[in-house]
Amino acid sequence: MSLWNPAFRLVLASGSATRRGLLAAAALPFETAAPNVDERAIEADTQGGPEAVARALARGGEVVAEDSDFAELAMRPLGEAALGRYLDLAGESVLGSVGVYQWEGLGAHLFQRVEGDHSTILGLPMLKLLAALRAIGALTL
Repeated sequence: MSLWNPAFRLVLASGSATRRGLLAAAALPFETAAPNVDERAIEADTQGGPEAVARALARGGEVVAEDSDFAELAMRPLGEAALGRYLDLAGESVLGSVGVYQWEGLGAHLFQRVEGDHSTILGLPMLKLLAALRAIGALTL
């Protein structure tokens, strides 16, 4: 028995291992197609914030569902020595993370308060995604 309607196809247009992990943990069958575009250039050319950038990056030209979410993270006061220690411990992999922190790991030490959905912080608001997939009939659960 599956929770996925086989009439639908889910494609993650991202090279993010974290986003792949979120989809896999939710038992969603998906394919990946890392975008071959300069996202920073598109961000610079697009007016309207993150939602407009997401629309500009979407493929196929048809909007099936659209939503967004936000989370608020408050960093704790950190001195230069603590930040240096964090960067030494985190290693070069942290440089591939937006904001140079990895909330899902060592980066959690940098914050004193977080409000919002954990998956939103990781770049894929799962509760909103699952609701949208249910609304279009892709999920049977």
